[in-house]
Amino acid sequence: APPVPDPPDSGRLAAAPPKPKPPDPSELPPRRAPPPKPSDLRDSVDEDEKMRALKETYRRLITWQPSPEPSNVEWHA
Repeated sequence: APPVPDPPDSGRLAAAPPKPKPPDPSELPPRRAPPPKPSDLRDSVDEDEKMRALKETYRRLITWQPSPEPSNVEWHA
């Protein structure tokens, strides 16, 4: 029997790029840290406070602009 011709759009389908393989869950890093143990809860709140203080300090540093130097000669000396 003669070979059956391919349907017209099979070539278009074959030319389509293959779908990307979904990443293996075992290779993915965990989305978030495991929940803290009860003994760590107090420390984590402390960390949040530290982060808030750090961000506040950085915001002050970023908004603070040093007065322009009258001359840059001293820097190159």
